[in-house]
Amino acid sequence: MRKIGCPWHPELGVGALAEGGIRVIHERLIHDLGIEAAELEPIIEREQAEIERRARLYRGSEPALLLAGRVVIVVDDGLATGYTARAAIAALRHQGARRIALAVPVASPATIAEMGAIADEVVALLAPESLVAIGLFYDDFRQTTDDEVVALLAGARRSVVEQSAGPSRPAE
Repeated sequence: MRKIGCPWHPELGVGALAEGGIRVIHERLIHDLGIEAAELEPIIEREQAEIERRARLYRGSEPALLLAGRVVIVVDDGLATGYTARAAIAALRHQGARRIALAVPVASPATIAEMGAIADEVVALLAPESLVAIGLFYDDFRQTTDDEVVALLAGARRSVVEQSAGPSRPAE
């Protein structure tokens, strides 16, 4: 997923994109801010290219997971407008996920209520009435690097392979 940021304030999400052509747009906010479609198109094109780049890098030669009929937990660093999580949930529904839980450390109460209408379950540790910025709730809000993600995914794949192989037996 990738946030579609406001042209003059990129941290303000006015929508989001996900694999599979999923596009979730906050029409009212775009209208209220006076953003023209022509202003968003270069942002959308750049973010779509980034989704494709990351999918190639993170998956490598591995196929996408088949999620039809599965329970999926979506984890986000926090929900302000919640549009990135909306795009993730829309993509998962499109792929046939049976149940979707959304887990976040912090979210606005209004966004939690809205997300409850599209996710099967929403868990938020903090729900402050006045949510200015998600980053204010972190001591370190740096983005995870591509190298870190690739290493974590490789470790998870190894763990799955080891678990499916069963316990090792001593040599006889």
